Amino acid sequence: MLRIVYGGEELALHRLCTGQGNFSIVREHLPPDKIYSETEYQLRHETKMREIGTNAHQYFIMLLKKQPRQWRQTIRSLYKLAEDYGSEALDRALGRALSYGAIDTGIIRNILKAKLYEIVDQVTPPEFVDTGNSRELSYYCLPTETKLFQEELV
Repeated sequence: MLRIVYGGEELALHRLCTGQGNFSIVREHLPPDKIYSETEYQLRHETKMREIGTNAHQYFIMLLKKQPRQWRQTIRSLYKLAEDYGSEALDRALGRALSYGAIDTGIIRNILKAKLYEIVDQVTPPEFVDTGNSRELSYYCLPTETKLFQEELV
């Protein structure tokens, strides 16, 4: 312990850290704007994402579930994309990314660069109940033999 005394009065009592490069933070010594809990930190970013749009807010919630430890890095990248492309474009791109379950910011950047968010706002993947190891060709959006045969007759 380090005791700081001035004029017979104890000013501070601090715990010493052992080892090179180690430090300790006493929360009471921090200014009020630097004291926040993890939930306050999340709330601050959730509010920013809500300001971008509804898709951005849904993406933030999904990100917390899928990347509980790395969501901060992704969010910072998204803020930069909002500066570069605008909040409305980012919100629409995040809606498209959500429909495909894409998390990577590189994919979102590509959606923004190519303006793929303008093609379809809501993309729903085909529904298929797989009862075995095979699928119909319509699942892959390929024409079946009957369609090809009918086109040849016309």
